[in-house]
Amino acid sequence: MKAVKLKGRRREAFAIKHGHLFFSDEEVDLESLARGPLWERAKRLLEHTKVEVDPRPFLVDGDMGIRRLMGYVFEEYVYGLLKGVFGEGNVERHKEAYYPIGRIAGRRVHAYPDFVISGKVAVEAKVGECDESQISEYSRVYPLGAVVFPYSGSCRTPKGWRPFPWVVKDPKPFLDWILYLLK
Repeated sequence: MKAVKLKGRRREAFAIKHGHLFFSDEEVDLESLARGPLWERAKRLLEHTKVEVDPRPFLVDGDMGIRRLMGYVFEEYVYGLLKGVFGEGNVERHKEAYYPIGRIAGRRVHAYPDFVISGKVAVEAKVGECDESQISEYSRVYPLGAVVFPYSGSCRTPKGWRPFPWVVKDPKPFLDWILYLLK
């Protein structure tokens, strides 16, 4: 097996064949790509959420890929929770809240909350820092919402929105609050 450093290498040069990662037709040692505290956090998140995903395509992009892996895993976990409680028909993923005119104007606009439950409550899943402007934009369309974190985390939220840390360890307060809002 070959250990590969990713600096200067293009992602397209990697391939997965028969369950193994290859670079230029030589097998790559997964441990050479996955190490460090960020990878350890990602492994813990995979263990706690029980979401099944192949991490190798994400690892090719280094730390940025690991962050995307963590976001994907946590979002899948939250979707599974919401779908289990509210039913698949009541949970919409990435529902467009408004037409993102900012794309035309050349500025960044957040138009898609991660989930919308029964058309009333928006949920945004975060594994890193929370962008207050993003939540503020969502709150204009959805006055009720939640920002959920897998472990510790906090952010300032507008009126009607609430942050929920430690959702992986204890999702009950988050789910109970949404049930209360939908009564």
